[in-house]
Amino acid sequence: MPLKPSNLTLQKMSQGEAYNNFASSIRSHSTLKTYRYRLAQYAERIRKTADLDQIIADDLLNPKQAEKYIKQFIASMKATRLTEVYVSGNCAALRHFYDMNDVVLNWRKLTRFQNGGMPGHNLDILHEILLQQQ
Repeated sequence: MPLKPSNLTLQKMSQGEAYNNFASSIRSHSTLKTYRYRLAQYAERIRKTADLDQIIADDLLNPKQAEKYIKQFIASMKATRLTEVYVSGNCAALRHFYDMNDVVLNWRKLTRFQNGGMPGHNLDILHEILLQQQ
């Protein structure tokens, strides 16, 4: 289970233009809550700051470095054996954050790194479980 970001990170993160671009473009409150939590994990663990405006400023200047940070985040989640669905959800939150703040990244390449975590529940696994219970 991933560690919960600190309340201080969540509070500091909720300020500035980068956060407003991110948050105001999400329609659903539950999606905002989930994406905000996942963005806070990335900011706290990988970027070591809650200043989203600074993250965007740095990444606009060096998008390749941003891609390295995202790959590092993906690798850390896979190392803790989180499911592919969870890793994918984190990538969706990051993609939304970067897209809404005009940072152009190679998401086609980045999504290739997210596969290979613990598989989520797919139909084949569920079918096997049901057969074993009979």
